[in-house]
Amino acid sequence: MPGERRIVGLIAVGAILAVSAGQPVVPAYAQGSAGAEPSPSLPSGGDSPIRVRRDADGNLVPYEPDEPVAPTPAERAATMAMPNHLQAVQNALENLTPDRAERDFARARQQQIIDQVIYEERGRKQQGAAVDVDGLTARERSLVDQLAAIDRSVREHEMQHYYGGRPYSALPEYWTVRGPDGRDYAITGMVRFDQRLLPDDPEANIVKLQVLKRSALAPRDPSDEDRIVARELDKLIDSLRKTGD
Repeated sequence: MPGERRIVGLIAVGAILAVSAGQPVVPAYAQGSAGAEPSPSLPSGGDSPIRVRRDADGNLVPYEPDEPVAPTPAERAATMAMPNHLQAVQNALENLTPDRAERDFARARQQQIIDQVIYEERGRKQQGAAVDVDGLTARERSLVDQLAAIDRSVREHEMQHYYGGRPYSALPEYWTVRGPDGRDYAITGMVRFDQRLLPDDPEANIVKLQVLKRSALAPRDPSDEDRIVARELDKLIDSLRKTGD
């Protein structure tokens, strides 16, 4: 509706799980320096991965994403009023938005892997495998412990992005999987921001981009993706300073 803030995704980080049949789950980390924050790592699946979700019965089914929403008259008018260079900066800023479909696919894929572990361990239980007080095998308990650790790390990381980006940030959104204990665990997340630039207030635009950069680097251990976003924001800030837009 006119006057509503447009919120667009910008920063995203998390961890994706990798499981080998018969082995406990282990987190997959991005290549880089030791201690780097986990970041998404998709399994290879061709050029056009199928987008999937869980239906009301918990089954994985393919789906088509919603059609993009057309801009409001007020948004179109604001875009037309922007100088060409400022519009280019606005477009570049929006191009930093992560692909939600990739995260949807990654979550579904990791849930399938976890479900396979649960299925295999169910068979072992039927054959008399030992379980703990929660009814979990040693393999399932290891999986739950690692999911819980990743969940804590992802939520802490995203909240640091959120607080670093205020007043332009929205509360984090998380992609979760269901563990062998029936609980949901976050494996990746994203903080969304108001990215609108103003056609007649260059200083406010620079301040906003500086806040977004601060948010990108807010976590104690920024991920490679966070650092890339921060560098791109630096370029956009320099561009605005040179043109005075």
